[in-house]
Amino acid sequence: NWTNWSKFVQLEAELDHQGSMHIKDEHWEDSWRYAIGMTYQVTPKWQLRSGVAYDASPVPADRRTISIPDADRLWYSLGMGYQFTPNLTVDLGLTLIDGKKVDVTEKMELQPGNPMTTSTFQGTSEGDAWLAGAQLSYLF
Repeated sequence: NWTNWSKFVQLEAELDHQGSMHIKDEHWEDSWRYAIGMTYQVTPKWQLRSGVAYDASPVPADRRTISIPDADRLWYSLGMGYQFTPNLTVDLGLTLIDGKKVDVTEKMELQPGNPMTTSTFQGTSEGDAWLAGAQLSYLF
């Protein structure tokens, strides 16, 4: 999959009674996600599924911020399906998204050129997530 992330140029907020407010520039890059999966037919009624994916971050390392500390991710997925009748199927799935640990350095200037209003954040970020899904399908 290719995603046109380069359209995300800046972060803005819409404020009541004040309109748009520019928060910061982002300048993300387009990215790719590669995935492969398989389905194994255990019996006529049971299916097992698995897959793995690599999701490249659209955020270049030098533009990574603490507000959106994105990183490359690996996806590990398992699932199963059961066909109760020729028309009724239930599917269950579980995915671990393993986000890479990355360094984040962000300098913020509230008043550009005034060192008294400048702060710098230096640290690391790591984000993992679990996804679970269930689906009931009926053909008619």
